[in-house]
Amino acid sequence: MPTTTTYDIISTDFGISSEDIWKSYLILGKIVAIPSIIGSSFLLRDIINKWRVKHVVALNNIILFGISIVNIIGTFFGWFMTSWMIPTGDAPYAAGNQATCDAQGFFVSLQFIYFVTAYTLLAVLYWLIVERSWKDNYMKRTAIRLLFLLPPVVISLVFAVVPLFYEYYNVAIVFCYLNRYPPGCVGDECIRGTGANNFQTVQFGYTMACNIIIIIFMILLVRHVRKQEATIDKYAGGTHRNRKQTNKAYWQGFRYIGGFTVSYIWIYVFMIWNIAGESRGIGFVVLFYFHVLLNPLAGFFNAYVYFRPRYDCYREQHPTVSRMDCICHVLDIGVQWCHINECCRKHKQFSPEEAALISPEELS
Repeated sequence: MPTTTTYDIISTDFGISSEDIWKSYLILGKIVAIPSIIGSSFLLRDIINKWRVKHVVALNNIILFGISIVNIIGTFFGWFMTSWMIPTGDAPYAAGNQATCDAQGFFVSLQFIYFVTAYTLLAVLYWLIVERSWKDNYMKRTAIRLLFLLPPVVISLVFAVVPLFYEYYNVAIVFCYLNRYPPGCVGDECIRGTGANNFQTVQFGYTMACNIIIIIFMILLVRHVRKQEATIDKYAGGTHRNRKQTNKAYWQGFRYIGGFTVSYIWIYVFMIWNIAGESRGIGFVVLFYFHVLLNPLAGFFNAYVYFRPRYDCYREQHPTVSRMDCICHVLDIGVQWCHINECCRKHKQFSPEEAALISPEELS
């Protein structure tokens, strides 16, 4: 075992042992991974129930289905398993070998790139539904579905497989990921993963571009809704300005961007940190706690964005029902999904803009 370990590159100047800090990361990651897996499981079950009822699934829900599956796999092997898959002796509680380390790095990379790519295409699809009036029948075409479903698979596999050939997957604090080995090595000191930081830079550039695209298309979507309402106000006359749909589209778009950004912004921070070669002192330790607390929740935030419009619908029609009961109804805990869907169909008229941010199936 190399003499340099991850312990050695976490500063202990502030009076806490680096081993205790490391163990706290590992334990916290396992705990926070659980709600993410549960949230993605509820989302999967809901889409499966829709398919059982209608025998067809909208394109945006197929994308979300893929995101949820990959998120469950990546979160389990990454944040829940943490150091259990790291080679024995390289981390607290480590019980794996290089093969398990490579497998863990593969699944973590696959989840990260798939999530980013699919979320980007989802933002583009929502905009096309609203701005270009894409209909469900048009989106059922094989060519259209392949255009939106194949890129996340192909691109994520490329980013996940390439590091296997160059030994880039090594211990990286909480799990195996793109890193040099032993940790903190430079040049000829490295046994494995000499070019891992360069590959991180490529990932960083790709994911940042995706994040910018997501923000742009969500802004365009909200802008389109506002423009439509302004046109309606113009022909309706009077001084009253109705911005109900703009506000709803805005907040749903904000949740869409926010859930993604809050989970993954920390990866960008640490990619920059590693590329810049900054020391891992108190600033790194504190920021990494935010990373461990929020990044595993990507699946939970995704489920929240998915179910929130339905919760608002049910809450609006049942204002006297407690929030917890509303959540139980929306998540189909003890209540049939078709009952919720029927309620929303009967009592709520969704605008095309709301439908784009929810699901075409909610309107049928």
